[in-house]
Amino acid sequence: MVSKLDSAVFPTEHEIKQETKTKYTSVLSRAEVRELVAKYDWDVEIMTAIFMAESSGSTTVVNHKDNHRVCIGSYGLAQIGCLHVDDPEKLKDPVYNIEIAYMLWKRDGINIWGSFTDKRYLKFMI
Repeated sequence: MVSKLDSAVFPTEHEIKQETKTKYTSVLSRAEVRELVAKYDWDVEIMTAIFMAESSGSTTVVNHKDNHRVCIGSYGLAQIGCLHVDDPEKLKDPVYNIEIAYMLWKRDGINIWGSFTDKRYLKFMI
């Protein structure tokens, strides 16, 4: 069963750098997405390609077609489902979004992203 992330490991707003509000625009280049992804110990090139396939670099995109039973919508760069956080609007912050994506990847693996399982990410590989 998919559930919200444990609040004990959930980043607080204080832990998310203030630079987010000034450094990143609403649409990030592949290089900017890669910069965020590279902060974590996963395959940087594959995860960058997945997130570009999921959102085209848009930090504010919301897929209102994703029905998660308890809520509707997937948000931001990594298209994180609303059921994983208390306030999905916060997922429009790219730093927060990628941090949550990393926690989900650690917990559930790479197959949770449709652009990986259906191979759409391949066109974003360099």
